[in-house]
Amino acid sequence: MKTMSVSQAKTYFLEIARRAENQESVVVEKRGEPVLVIIPYQEYLNLERMKHFLAVRDLSNILEDTGLTASELYRESRKELEHDRN
Repeated sequence: MKTMSVSQAKTYFLEIARRAENQESVVVEKRGEPVLVIIPYQEYLNLERMKHFLAVRDLSNILEDTGLTASELYRESRKELEHDRN
């Protein structure tokens, strides 16, 4: 993984884009501290999928602890939304 400063990233943005196309990541630092990572788009999509999966898993665990089913939660949520519109 390549590391560069913010000013280098501005100068070499096309190189960073090429690295991302080649499935490489680049860490950009400001004053020696990492501030962002530029990653290939497919890696970003994979991270987003994982984030959503973990959120659903956490919600599933919460529902399991309450004894409430997803269907019941959906029905109650719809009732509240319809009530709020009126």
